[in-house]
Amino acid sequence: MTEQTFEGIMYMIKRSCDKNFYKGTDYDGLKPEIVRCATDIYIEQMRQQGGNENEQRNHF
Repeated sequence: MTEQTFEGIMYMIKRSCDKNFYKGTDYDGLKPEIVRCATDIYIEQMRQQGGNENEQRNHF
């Protein structure tokens, strides 16, 4: 997966909800879950990117 902005991740999740759920994102309590999922994905992306940078620094 290529690096994405937080907004890009949110939009990706929203599109998936719109495609797969009858009401899209119009369910009680779904919008906070979208934000939580996007945050988790973004944080994991930053961790993986940080890990790669640390490995490169230690290599030289």
